This record gives sequence, structure tokens and C-alpha cells, in this order.
Amino acid sequence: VSTQSTWELEEQQVAKWEGWTQDVAHVAKARVEYAATVEVAEAHQAALAALLNDCNSCDSLVKAFGFLFDSLTDIISEMADNVSAEGDTLALEEQNRYLAIFRRFYMDVNDLQFKKQKRLEEADRAMRNAEYQIAVSSETLDPNLKLYREQTKELRVRKVELAD
Repeated sequence: VSTQSTWELEEQQVAKWEGWTQDVAHVAKARVEYAATVEVAEAHQAALAALLNDCNSCDSLVKAFGFLFDSLTDIISEMADNVSAEGDTLALEEQNRYLAIFRRFYMDVNDLQFKKQKRLEEADRAMRNAEYQIAVSSETLDPNLKLYREQTKELRVRKVELAD
């Protein structure tokens, strides 16, 4: 074998060796890049898992608040209906109470008017009786004539007081 061939063989060997070292370096670089990619992917996966957990928590809270708002809406609607019905009932009771008071006052006023009318009629009758006694006593010379005249004056004053 000639020197040239040895040289060629050595160069081929060196080229192979450099090719292998480049391949090893390339593989090592690929492993580092792969490890970095895996690390970034795991970080993203952890972040996505945390986001999923937060979404599940928010979903359960939204459902709980939804149920709470629905039940509160029902309760408030029922309370509003009850307040309205209760207000109507109270208004009707108050109106009935006012009507009863008005009826009582109206009956009292009518009763007082009736009593006033009766007293005026009694005063008129007593005045007529006293005037009759005055007319009869002047003819019969009754000593109570002065008494009858005083009674007539008192009855006129009483009648004026009753009329007012």
C-alpha cells in the first residue's frame, strides 16, 4: 500500500471521526434542545392544569351563585307578592275601621239631632203650657202668675240655647 493510500485512509479515518464527533455534538445539542423543549412543555402543561383547576373552581362558583340567585329571585318575588297582598289586606281593614267609625259618628249625630228636636218640642210644649197658664191665671186671678211668667222667660232662654 502506498503512502498516498495511507494518507487517504488516514484522511478518511479523520473525516469519519470528525463526522462522528459532529454527529455526537449534534445529538448532544439535540438532547439539550429536547430537554429544554420538554421542560417548557411541562411548564405549559402545569400552567394549563392550574388554569383548568381555576376554570373548574369558577364553574362551580358560577353554578352555586346561579342557584343562589335563582332561589333569591324566587324568595324576593314571593315576599313582594306577600307584601302586596298584606298591604291590600291592611288597607281593606283600615278602610273598614274608618267606615265603622264614620257609621258610629253618623249614628251619634243623628241621635243627637233627634234628642235636640225632642227637647225643642218639649220646650215648645212647656212654653205653650206656661202661656196657657198665664192666660188662664189672668182670668182666674191665680197668685202664681208671676211664677208662670218667669217660667216662660226661662223656657225661651232654654229654647234659644237648644237651638244653637
